[in-house]
Amino acid sequence: EVLITNPNGGAIALVTTSRLVFSSSNRIINNSYIENLLPVGGSVPTIGEALRLAKNAIPQNANNRKFTLLGDPCTRLAIPKYSIHTVAINGNPPGSYDTLKALSEVTIQAEVRDENDMLLTSFNGIAIPSVFDKVSDLSTRANDPDADIFTYQAQQSLLFKGQSSVNNGQFTFSFIVPKDINYAIGEGKLSYYASPNTGIMDAAGHDQSVIIGGTSVNPIIDNEGPQVDVFMNDASFQFGGLTDANPTLYVKLRDESGLNTVGNGIGHDIIGTLDNNTQAQFVLNDFFKSALDSFTQGEVNYPLNNLEDGRHSIRVRAWDVSNNSGEGYTEFVVVSAPQLAIEHLLNAPNPVMNSTSFLFEFNNPGEAAALEARIEIFNAYGERVQTLVYPLSPLEGYRVAPGELTWDGRDASGAELAKGTYLYRLQIIGSDGRKAEACEKLVLLR
Repeated sequence: EVLITNPNGGAIALVTTSRLVFSSSNRIINNSYIENLLPVGGSVPTIGEALRLAKNAIPQNANNRKFTLLGDPCTRLAIPKYSIHTVAINGNPPGSYDTLKALSEVTIQAEVRDENDMLLTSFNGIAIPSVFDKVSDLSTRANDPDADIFTYQAQQSLLFKGQSSVNNGQFTFSFIVPKDINYAIGEGKLSYYASPNTGIMDAAGHDQSVIIGGTSVNPIIDNEGPQVDVFMNDASFQFGGLTDANPTLYVKLRDESGLNTVGNGIGHDIIGTLDNNTQAQFVLNDFFKSALDSFTQGEVNYPLNNLEDGRHSIRVRAWDVSNNSGEGYTEFVVVSAPQLAIEHLLNAPNPVMNSTSFLFEFNNPGEAAALEARIEIFNAYGERVQTLVYPLSPLEGYRVAPGELTWDGRDASGAELAKGTYLYRLQIIGSDGRKAEACEKLVLLR
């Protein structure tokens, strides 16, 4: 029930039990429900109708009365309407694909088709292609002392996941096959999903005829690791800057041969380490998002939570498809709300000729729209010559954007000030009276 009633997440519906059930009977009704919920061809039933059909298909099953639906029975799964098909791999049409070999560059063309299997030229949007290695044999861990080990198969070794622009129903993407593949020759899988720029009619498809294995006779040569740039929230963050207790780790990655985000090789994951604590590292592979129409760069957005006040460090290590590593590092200071704090106050340009922008970081960007920035400017005699008041705009990061707080070098009466050195004081003031302040100098030239 908590999954249904949770206001901040959960499930849209549950097929669940009202009393004790056993695994053997569960398997029978689960299989029947999946078969009726996801029919091969034809229309997709509602989740309530699928459960009715599933129970009627196995009338003697002991669990029929014990399983019930919590949720709207008229809901249908959002199964894509259109299909996606591979057109060519390295210029070769279906039926004559080249084997995808480790460290070889691959270019794949695909297209979106309508219900009549015709190219859908009106479809424009973004496709997310994924390339999987061969099926693997896996086993359960037998965590309980008397548990049996169950062997099963899964196709989960992801070799590449990218983003590609779909124009007039067609898209193309390229990548370099990682060194960390299973070198045995066998069937891999291409999986596609595409969403339109406008509307809700999406598309999906897969291709299991692609062959993967072996090593390229002309492998790419790359001996340099990826470039890894580490920030907090966005790329405007400065080393040692302020954050609140729940910042987002933002990492920009780039490598000419592509980034290894699959972690098939031991130790080749994208790893984050907070405060040099190697016992509490976190894997960032699933948070990597490839840049649009490029396999050489991408970014990671990873939420951090409930950090203690004070100075912290974070280190990120990543690998390219040739198994070269690269590392990025930054430090930041957590000042949790409700306290306000300012760091890295400056103005640019400085010296000032005609106008300048004031830049700074503060620790609570989510509260920016409720804050006011006040800048007082003093001459060499300590006389206040100008007071500037700005309402702050909502921020994505912790740093005020250039051009938001500006000054034209004039005093309160509008007259141009004489050249010289001036002191300015910034105050951030909350509606509840909380404030923080910092001071700096600027030079005015005429």
